[in-house]
Amino acid sequence: MCLSRGAGRAALAAFVAGLACSNNPTEPGGSGTTVGYSLGLVPPELTIPQGSSATAAATLSRTGGFGGTVTLAAIGVPAGMQVTFAPSTTTGSTMTISITIMTGTARPGVFPITIRGTASGLIDQTAVLTLTVIATGGTTGYTIALPPLPLRIAQGAQGTAFATLTRTGGFSGTVTFSATEVPAGALVTFTPSATRGAETSIRVMAGTALVGTYVITILGTAVGLADQTAELTVTVTAGGSGSRSTTFRIIRVQTELLAYRDPGVASRRAATTAPRVPG
Repeated sequence: MCLSRGAGRAALAAFVAGLACSNNPTEPGGSGTTVGYSLGLVPPELTIPQGSSATAAATLSRTGGFGGTVTLAAIGVPAGMQVTFAPSTTTGSTMTISITIMTGTARPGVFPITIRGTASGLIDQTAVLTLTVIATGGTTGYTIALPPLPLRIAQGAQGTAFATLTRTGGFSGTVTFSATEVPAGALVTFTPSATRGAETSIRVMAGTALVGTYVITILGTAVGLADQTAELTVTVTAGGSGSRSTTFRIIRVQTELLAYRDPGVASRRAATTAPRVPG
């Protein structure tokens, strides 16, 4: 059978396109649906004392009708530590695999362990479990410290304080912050809202909160540790009509924070730079 030049080119293009679809496992039948799975961890980080164990979960999200076998393995496990999976392979509708970590004689420190999933014909998927091993025989965790002086803010204005973390026993995990007992009309935000460092900035926006003094509880949470709290006293004053009132409140807040960190320096600076408090 003979084909014209134009018909031959069209037939060849159709053949090549069909061959590409048949050899592409991510688009069965040209449906465009990606075939495979994604891998996640719950929680993504753990804190475990030496000689102890803890459990996390690997979650599989399958797409495109994929029901093949997925095998999990741990990469980057430090000496003295053991990681096991139950089950180590999964098929069909099984979506969660339990991961048990036994620290054994592993030295204290922070270890990123890569959990890798492999399946025939698909690209490997990975997720990182951040594991903090802490020394035994001492207090492990952290405490939150806040300035002892009240944060004074005019209605409609905002002020900033700093929460300082003191970590003990080798703990270096993430601490997440939140606030409770915030007065109606006010708003509290954190920068950053979660940190592996030693400090976070607390911004209090007085908004339409009523004039008065409030005690706001700053809550810190970390996986594997008891929650920690500290109290921030905020005094909301009547709002001013111009920028002078707002500027005065910000300068006063800065002076109070300096007084908390270095009483000698702050007192001299307050005496020469801070405006006189009315009343």
